[in-house]
Amino acid sequence: METRKDEAYWRKHLTAIEREGLTTKAYGEREGIAVSSLYFWRQRIRRQEQHTAVVVAPEPRPRFATVQVVREAPTQVDGGESVHLS
Repeated sequence: METRKDEAYWRKHLTAIEREGLTTKAYGEREGIAVSSLYFWRQRIRRQEQHTAVVVAPEPRPRFATVQVVREAPTQVDGGESVHLS
């Protein structure tokens, strides 16, 4: 009686495929694993990872500083120019 293989089993094989640089077909044939099972589990794990992706916190809202505008007499700037705020 064959026991069901868990996700860790398939992850181990899928990682080996990438690490060894083999095609899925070549790896499956070498290891005696159905290529369709390797493709199925690769897709299943990718979907699962997409659904459990890390949620990134939203950008913080910009903060505004309180500014008080005070009317003053024109200010002299170096060079003799005047600055007028209105």
